[in-house]
Amino acid sequence: MTTKPENENTPDEQDAQPENAVNTTSEHRSMTTTLMATMPGWLVSMVVHMVILIILGLCTIPGVEPDFMRQLVISSDKDRQSEELDELDDELIEDLNIEVAIEAIEVESDATADAAELSPVDDMAAAAVSVELSEIGLEKAPRSDLMSQVGAFTGNDLSGRGEKARRGMVARGGGTKGSETAVSAALQWLAKHQMPDGGWSFDHGHSPTCRGQCRNPGMLKNTRAAATGLALLPFLGAGQTHKTGKYKKTVQSGLNFLKARIRVNRNVGSFSEPGGLMYSHGIASVVLCEAYAMTKDKQLLATAQKAINFICHAQDPVGGGWRYAVQAPGDTSVAGWQIMAVKSDHMGYLKVPQGSLKKAYAFLDTVQYDGGARYRYMAFESPGDDSPALTAVGLLCRMYFGWKKNNSALQRGVHASVFACCVDGIFRLGVLLIRGIFVFRLRSHS
Repeated sequence: MTTKPENENTPDEQDAQPENAVNTTSEHRSMTTTLMATMPGWLVSMVVHMVILIILGLCTIPGVEPDFMRQLVISSDKDRQSEELDELDDELIEDLNIEVAIEAIEVESDATADAAELSPVDDMAAAAVSVELSEIGLEKAPRSDLMSQVGAFTGNDLSGRGEKARRGMVARGGGTKGSETAVSAALQWLAKHQMPDGGWSFDHGHSPTCRGQCRNPGMLKNTRAAATGLALLPFLGAGQTHKTGKYKKTVQSGLNFLKARIRVNRNVGSFSEPGGLMYSHGIASVVLCEAYAMTKDKQLLATAQKAINFICHAQDPVGGGWRYAVQAPGDTSVAGWQIMAVKSDHMGYLKVPQGSLKKAYAFLDTVQYDGGARYRYMAFESPGDDSPALTAVGLLCRMYFGWKKNNSALQRGVHASVFACCVDGIFRLGVLLIRGIFVFRLRSHS
């Protein structure tokens, strides 16, 4: 007795298989034909043109030369001498026990842990009372080096802030009457939304002059130090200080708010607050240091120096970065604000410990890849876990430490970020267009 194999079909079944296959193919063709018939021609044209634009964008971006793919190596220049800084008058900060040590800085790429025992992150009293301080700059960023080419076109870091100098800079940089009108309107809006206590709030609807009339009120209404710092920076950038300008009273009230907001413990002061944490501290520190650098007002010096001292205390003693909590392993986003504050500190000839600068530079080494051209969020993340925003922060910090515009890693990082933003923008625009099309069709058929 013979049995039929399980996978062997009868003659009738074999004859039926071609017929079923033909029916299935016909159904697929019918569905495709129906879909193409119902899809408008302009939609097909739009999708095709989007694909062509993306392909053209890929073709026009220059490739990376193999020679640029080597690992970034940082070395020190032992022959380079430090610039001498003017010593601060002793009468300005009587409660700070500061020893000045100006010497050349030897740069090391790897951060090493301090031998001292680490203090708890919430132990404010553990901050050092006396610290060794020196000027900023591992690759030496003198006063007339960085911002003379990037921010102010000519002169030192703050030369573009004066009213006359700013007019000349705007004319040379392509500014127009329309752009200046926009700046003026923005400053006026900020001034009108200042709170009665001199500060600002992200929830601008609470301003007495606004009373909810403006659209899109923000959140984090209690994160006042960060909001006040971000509101004051445009005034300082436009050359408006508490000593000169149309908005003297506005800026003075804002600075008074920050001085009253800081929590002082011996010779350190913190702006950390719920919702902002070390972000708030870095932003407020930038404002105080820049306001002092622009005016040399002795009333700001002690508060600005204490804010910088807290940044040094809050730095991760092992990795060299900063994060939300004091002495926690750092991330590029929070670290960027602290390094910016240190740069503002340098513009005013305030003081920062030598060890803090070395560790901050070493932290950038841990989050970089592609030879220093791109930056990720934290050191333990894999290459590729970056964004154009994080790369921009990392490259800006490198420039603060002395990188020039012709640095190959800097140029490659800028090109990569611009390309990523273009591709992301095209993709988002396409998604919005397609979503709008389907919503319109649904509404038209309802």
